[in-house]
Amino acid sequence: LKLHGLITSRRDGKEVYYKLAETDLADLIHQMIDSYFNMVCPSKRHYHE
Repeated sequence: LKLHGLITSRRDGKEVYYKLAETDLADLIHQMIDSYFNMVCPSKRHYHE
């Protein structure tokens, strides 16, 4: 996912944190998942209201 630019990461000591990349492709995939599973991630809720 990271290789294809769908997620980004940051390291804090031993921990690595991942999040969805802010790209058009990542947004499209997120919308497809939302539609398929009929769910919305809290951080993306404003896009669907």
